Amino acid sequence: EDFVVVIGPGPIGLLAIQMAKIQGARKVAIVGTDTDKNSRLKIAEGLGCDYIINASVENPVDIIYELTEGLGADVVVECSGSMPGINSGINMLRKQGRMCVIGIPGPEKIHIEWKKAVIKALNIVCTFSSSPLSWNWVISMLDRKALNLDSIISHKEPLERYEYIFEEISKGNVIKAVLLP
Repeated sequence: EDFVVVIGPGPIGLLAIQMAKIQGARKVAIVGTDTDKNSRLKIAEGLGCDYIINASVENPVDIIYELTEGLGADVVVECSGSMPGINSGINMLRKQGRMCVIGIPGPEKIHIEWKKAVIKALNIVCTFSSSPLSWNWVISMLDRKALNLDSIISHKEPLERYEYIFEEISKGNVIKAVLLP
């Protein structure tokens, strides 16, 4: 029974919350920012996330240590790709904790607190793709309605309205859009 923290409440992070719950996590926390508070963090709460943390106004590392009685998280799923997100994940993990890295940083080099990861003997797994077996597993979950995909689809529009969707994306109003041909 792991204490899982998901950093980054985008579509992948919102799916990670659901996967953690399905896999039997004891508690799940999500870390986002002010830009997420009125949409993505509310969706995370609706998906049964136990703790909602806004890193713009509170220190996620301190909160996780408080919630875990000073031990730290068992698992961090890093979906932000941001330097603060990655480093807070390293800092909030317990010794021999596990980090699944999904978020992809931008083109600039970023400073990662590698020494802390080594001293804590963290198990860090980076992932970029999946295997055919993973697809079969997810399709089975969708058939059983184990995942709530409707929660992350904020826009459904005909293909002809693609320009509108891209405008909404640039404004930060889209979680996940589906264009219907």
